Amino acid sequence: MAGSSTSVARDRDGKTHRNVASGHPVFLSHSGAQKNFAEQLCVDLESFNRYPFFDKRSDSLPKGELFPQHIFKAIQQCQVGVVVLSEEFFCSKWPMLELVEMSKTKKLNNRELKFMPIFLSISPNECCSRANRERWLSMWREWSQEDNRIKIEEWVEALKLLGPTNGFVYKVGLGEVKFRKKIVKEICKVVPPSVVWDDFHVQGRSRLCQVIRDKLNTIQPCGGIRKLGVYGVGGIGKTTLCKSLCKDFLMEYQGKVCHAELKELKEGSKIELLREVLKRLTQTNEKALQRFSEDECRDLLRKEMSKQRVFLTIDNVFDSSKCLEEANMYLQVEYDIDSVVIVTARSLDQLQMLKIDERHCLEMPELKEDEARSLFLYHATHAGHVQYPPEVEVDEEIISRCLKKCYFCKGPKNKYHYHPLALEVLGRQFGYNSEPWDVQLDRLEAEDTFNQLQERGNQHPIFSILRRSFDTLAPEDQLLFMDVAIAYPEHYFWSKRDIFTWLSLVHEASSDAIKRRLMGLKRKSVIEELGDGSRDIVMHDLWREFAVMETKIGEVERQRWVYDVVDNLSLRSEEGGVVGTRFGGGWVNLQRICMMRTERSFLGMENLRLRSMDELNPPHGMKIMQTIKSCASVHINQSIRSMVTTDTSPIPLDEVSFSYCTNVTVLKLLRVRMKILDLNALRHLRSLEYDSGWSLVSSNTSPPAVKVRGLARLSNLVVLLLDGIPGHSSWIEAISGLTKLQILRLDSGTRWRPDDKHEIKYPNLRKLWSLRDVTMTRFRNRANTISGFSKRMSFLRILDLSECSFLRCDGVGDLVALEELNLSYCKKLKELPNLQSLTRLRRLNIRNCGLIRALPGFGALVALEVLQAAGCFKLAQLLDLRKLVHLQVLNIYNSPASALLGLGNMTSLREISVRFEVLEDCRDLQMLTELRKVWVSGWGSQGLPFLSTLPKLEDLGLVDSRGVELLTGLSNLTGLLKFNFYFCDFKDVSCLSHFSTLRELIITNCDKLERLPDIHKLTRLEMLEIYGCESLRIWEGLRGSRLLETVISDHGNGAGVYPLLIETLLCNGVPVTELPDARSFPHLKHLYLSPPLLYQ
Repeated sequence: MAGSSTSVARDRDGKTHRNVASGHPVFLSHSGAQKNFAEQLCVDLESFNRYPFFDKRSDSLPKGELFPQHIFKAIQQCQVGVVVLSEEFFCSKWPMLELVEMSKTKKLNNRELKFMPIFLSISPNECCSRANRERWLSMWREWSQEDNRIKIEEWVEALKLLGPTNGFVYKVGLGEVKFRKKIVKEICKVVPPSVVWDDFHVQGRSRLCQVIRDKLNTIQPCGGIRKLGVYGVGGIGKTTLCKSLCKDFLMEYQGKVCHAELKELKEGSKIELLREVLKRLTQTNEKALQRFSEDECRDLLRKEMSKQRVFLTIDNVFDSSKCLEEANMYLQVEYDIDSVVIVTARSLDQLQMLKIDERHCLEMPELKEDEARSLFLYHATHAGHVQYPPEVEVDEEIISRCLKKCYFCKGPKNKYHYHPLALEVLGRQFGYNSEPWDVQLDRLEAEDTFNQLQERGNQHPIFSILRRSFDTLAPEDQLLFMDVAIAYPEHYFWSKRDIFTWLSLVHEASSDAIKRRLMGLKRKSVIEELGDGSRDIVMHDLWREFAVMETKIGEVERQRWVYDVVDNLSLRSEEGGVVGTRFGGGWVNLQRICMMRTERSFLGMENLRLRSMDELNPPHGMKIMQTIKSCASVHINQSIRSMVTTDTSPIPLDEVSFSYCTNVTVLKLLRVRMKILDLNALRHLRSLEYDSGWSLVSSNTSPPAVKVRGLARLSNLVVLLLDGIPGHSSWIEAISGLTKLQILRLDSGTRWRPDDKHEIKYPNLRKLWSLRDVTMTRFRNRANTISGFSKRMSFLRILDLSECSFLRCDGVGDLVALEELNLSYCKKLKELPNLQSLTRLRRLNIRNCGLIRALPGFGALVALEVLQAAGCFKLAQLLDLRKLVHLQVLNIYNSPASALLGLGNMTSLREISVRFEVLEDCRDLQMLTELRKVWVSGWGSQGLPFLSTLPKLEDLGLVDSRGVELLTGLSNLTGLLKFNFYFCDFKDVSCLSHFSTLRELIITNCDKLERLPDIHKLTRLEMLEIYGCESLRIWEGLRGSRLLETVISDHGNGAGVYPLLIETLLCNGVPVTELPDARSFPHLKHLYLSPPLLYQ
């Protein structure tokens, strides 16, 4: 679909945006008596990147050439004429010739020429004295008799320049050094640097520099210096920022600015950088610096930095000992007051290793969207066009797609940012290619987005920057990084498990050792956050892409990892052959194999067809309005889609042999359909992950059979994760002999009812005493129990047997080390073993075990933190909570239990879901001050008064409240953030109008509800979900939105527009005729719809 377009062109003024003058911007005129002063003034100006014409410099007066023409030409081209006045000046022929030439140039050729007299050993009054001028005039007349260049009237006219001009007057006691500083400062205001860094392409330069200035203003000087650290991933623009800052602070620090970029550890790089810093920040002669040794330069640095304030950026610090030592060399010297040192690194840890206060560190400021767009277009339209890049007509939709490719996830909170180097590289690739942009963009989908020139290894335009950090890692840490990036088990296999445990088992190291090594990766900015192990280790998207790229380069004989993602219908590698044939030989170094099909490929998405919305004729003539375009996501209930065909025909099956992969320790196979899986050669394998993918296709039929060979021989296997196990599978029989197994997850992947032919049996765990974590879910068979649980399993801490069909769980009561037990949805389970020995159990989940009547030994679970027993319809036992002082979550929704012994003393309790009667009868609940979430089944007219005494209550849910039409008893709950109604008979909930703190309101299947609260008064509301409320008529505060047909007919169209904060709006099971006017919901991001007839 064609969108709007933008015309992009460069200014045609011919400017290069470099301030390189054709001549000398400053001309220094002096007599021989003031040569030393003038020469030092020249050095001072050169240190500020202003290079004057000075007759003692060979670049001003070349040897062997006539000098008069050079002098006069330099005067004619200069911006500032500086004359060092003295008695000797007026009594010397050549200084006066230069003054006269300045007068003539200013009058005739260059009116912009600024004249700056320096009254060094003569005062302005003495220059204007009649007696002195008559004396000088007499001398000049004598000279004119012999030199026809001297025109007395021109010389007299030149003296007039001295009258009205405000010059520099030397005062006794000031000192020549301070006097020269004053002169240089004024000249620098007029004359820009002779050569400055070209930052024309830097987008957001002024804003980024201001961010740094604002941060510096918050830092109190320590020892006269302000130190600021800036960190961010490679290629994010830290070096560019340093250069821009040096340019921005140039005048403020009188030219004493320097960008010191720490290079790779090459011979001589350290002393060369040190000399460059001294050259720019001190008055030291460059030739002298070349003679100094490193120790002499360091000594000079210590002595000189305290004499004048400076601005120094130490760029690109990394965590090698030599680099940190070099950075510390600059940080530990004594600086003059109000000096600034900015240090950049790839991680905060690296800055803290230099003892920079975390409060004085700043993450690299991000580009805004418009800046990212401009940066991309600049490089796209300038690449290959030095003079005048052509005007390019650019489709906005294409630009948007390009920007999205440079928008990467970073940080622990799923924050995204535009990556400057990626924008530059992608832009240049578009600019150098003559093909239309849409053609190029389509090709990028299947290729390396940022390497269209097919540069290899260290030449990759983006990953070469990351490789610097990667190559410094030890081989075992490189392997650890690759495990975190691509080999770690999938979420559904490892949800809420400790990632450090898997890494420790695979690497045969303790969890503490793994954490220390991961901290080393974090210091190098390879990873960003470790977390507590329950979630993924946070890594920048670019590092994950680097990991994938790393698996595709280098010689096969040296490759340590394979990562194949197939996105077509057959199991083919990118090279076009069957994946299995890739392992024909030469893989002795291989340690990791990850092969998978994408879900799109597995489901055959190209054969999935949906009817268009126009064909469906949804009830009430629902219209699709512009609101959809303003939402981040729009969800339409799946029932309004019509799936015509889904191709689940057999995908060509392949055989994969790993005969030559004898050193592989991690094998990951996802949605890879094959007939035979031969594991005989993988004698060192420690982790095996296999997912048939069948649950994506069907949950009601058996997965296709896969013949596995050699599983029982994997004597080193410690992790086995299987999803989608076919009936009568050889997998199950082989598991019983894997005596080193510590983590076992088996998921049948289906909910089908098996017959004798396809029944999946439980493995016998009798010899698997090393198990620490066991999951067996969705097993359907005729076995009464699972064999093998016993007290010898002293390491077993996590046991998940959810959705299984056993009647008993023998031996579970003897697992004394158990910390988590999940028996949810075991609908045939009639009784539990005595739990009194499970004194370490923290989590117990028996949700929807509808036949369980009692929890034997429950009162002895002194470590219990979470009890999930919702849907246990026969659990009438009086639960004794008196010893469960650590309990935080108690959910016995739909349980017939009428009382909870000791509930009033549960001071750690944070969440509770119970019947209304249980709480109504308790009189001592004021001690539950940690309660944040209360869900109640049923309700009474008096409510629950104790709720108003709970200072942290933020989430309230009312469920199955029947026979009560008016919601009351909530008047004092003014701090709620979330309110939920499910299956209630309330007709009026307008009492919620005064809940001004409410952020989420969810009402589901309240079919008698007629009146909502005044939404307009809920000024902080962000989410509104209404589902299946067919009687709803009055929507206070939403009349102007035209949300419902009934609103239009009963109240008129209305014209009000309310600046609501609502981000999510769900409207399911109500008579929607059109979507709301987006202006009524300026913050709306998510819209959920389901027409009522389809819902019914």
